[in-house]
Amino acid sequence: MLVYPVLGVGEVNALKISKNQTGVVLVFVLLMLVLLSVMAGSFSNSMRGGASIIHNKKSQLHKQEFVNAGVAYAEYMMTQPVGNQRWLATGVAYKINFSSELIEINIYDEAGKFNINQLDKLMLLGVLKSVVADTLQAGRLTDSILDWIDADDDVRENGAERMVDSHQQAAGTSKDEEYRPANRPFRHLAELMLVKGMTDAIYKNLRPLLTVQAIKKLDLGVATKQVLTLLSEVFGVGESWVQQIISGRLAVEDQGFIPYEMREYATIKTSQRGRWVDVSITLSRAGNKRSVTNVLMRRNAGGAFPLFVEIDRRLVSG
Repeated sequence: MLVYPVLGVGEVNALKISKNQTGVVLVFVLLMLVLLSVMAGSFSNSMRGGASIIHNKKSQLHKQEFVNAGVAYAEYMMTQPVGNQRWLATGVAYKINFSSELIEINIYDEAGKFNINQLDKLMLLGVLKSVVADTLQAGRLTDSILDWIDADDDVRENGAERMVDSHQQAAGTSKDEEYRPANRPFRHLAELMLVKGMTDAIYKNLRPLLTVQAIKKLDLGVATKQVLTLLSEVFGVGESWVQQIISGRLAVEDQGFIPYEMREYATIKTSQRGRWVDVSITLSRAGNKRSVTNVLMRRNAGGAFPLFVEIDRRLVSG
């Protein structure tokens, strides 16, 4: 006959307490495991973020070094004796390999560009039509740019002076969010991005054509083929005129016929030639990523050292 032990009341209560304590400990352990997992995940994300920041910073420093190398090499090549060795500031693409990096360098003489602050509607519209497929869009941008430059608040047909559109007013737009043209000449081309209707793509295409330097008349002798073609289309002189101007550069003195109507905007040679140059550095990265940096430089008069002084540097893309 089996005899089962009989537990007293105190022993039964002690057993219940022991089981309850075990449950509490189990819950506590589970909570600690969850907390540790969260902390470990947070630490891992933090480390990955830190590594990403370090990688990006390192990449930026390398990019800066390559841009500096490209600018220094361009300065050197622009001061070579006259001949095939000298790099010309006519927008020609020069390519070099530096530490296994392909660097493309385009040099533009600011004297060969249109001074955006002096262009009338006819010429400015021609410039915009050369980079904007939509004629209406080109017209709107033309008037908006002219409204940005002029000192008054009179709105042109397709222009834009200080305003808040009806949708913004309905949403309670503050004064800080109003569209406010400067009503003064452009001080830097980057201000074009503030003009109503301007896009990144249009701005990038306009950069090789325009300048804010005090150029009275465009110098055909250093203008790019793109600028010459634009002029030929506006004044209807044809491609043969473009080739004539380019061929005339091979002569001791620049030669070329300038149509009467064009003489208001261009001349064959100016004293400002070579005073300012815009050096465009393009770096081709892995995965076909391209980085474009434009460096504006002024040449010191009389061959004073340094020969070139950097005025401005802008990352255009990448």
